[in-house]
Amino acid sequence: MRRIGAPRLALTLCAIAMIQAALAAPAVAGPKPAAEARATPTTVAVMPFVPRSGQGQAWLSKGLADLLIQDLAQVKSLAIVSREQAQVFARELQLGDSPLFGPETALRMGRVAKVDRVLYGHYALTGERIAITIFVLDMARQEVIQREEVEGPLRDLRALLQKLALQFTGRQGIELSETERTNIRFETTDSISATRHFYEGLHLYDQGRHADALGEFAAAAKQDPRYREAQLWMGTSASGPRRTPRSCPSRALARRASWPGLMPWISTATRSCAWWSSTSA
Repeated sequence: MRRIGAPRLALTLCAIAMIQAALAAPAVAGPKPAAEARATPTTVAVMPFVPRSGQGQAWLSKGLADLLIQDLAQVKSLAIVSREQAQVFARELQLGDSPLFGPETALRMGRVAKVDRVLYGHYALTGERIAITIFVLDMARQEVIQREEVEGPLRDLRALLQKLALQFTGRQGIELSETERTNIRFETTDSISATRHFYEGLHLYDQGRHADALGEFAAAAKQDPRYREAQLWMGTSASGPRRTPRSCPSRALARRASWPGLMPWISTATRSCAWWSSTSA
């Protein structure tokens, strides 16, 4: 039997390896199927809401946008710009807390954020009722392509925002799974008083008034002891100006924690989040 020399053996082994790699590699395909082509999520930025007329309320402007962001973030085919990222873009545009959000400002925001859609809108309070309108700006066409409205009691604020999220996705042709619908309908609290205290606290926190924010978050948690997100922000406010729960891994778990038995774990996660934030800042 003839022996194979070292150079020839190396070439043989190399050829075998190349054949194996070619067999293991996925076949080169032509254009992607429609379902696969839709895998790239549509990027969306949500701007703070403004009063339709008269004096606005900071907690509502911030809360309406944040609640809509949370609902739309449950949709896998959408990539939503976070509240913190939107604030960074607003600072770049030198918008501050200006209520002058309209199509022109939305267009500027879309260019800075580099998104496909920008959602902006306004609200009107009449006694204990609220009317909310959103506009969807398509950045490619640079025009408003959708308008949705909801109206109802202020106490049903979260349900109204969920309805808006479903109307938006429906008109955009997005087919939601049952899990996505369930997640959108999930409520961290059903207390409008707790919701108001929470977003008052969030507004104060964004202004750097952490002690005042802590008081509002504590009031929100007192109104609804099951409001885990308020409890998580209490820990963040007490820890000072560090990374917020929006970018902390435990925050998503806190949003789902409606079982009182999870409270000790949430408290531990909050402290861990503060430590993680300080070490990774």
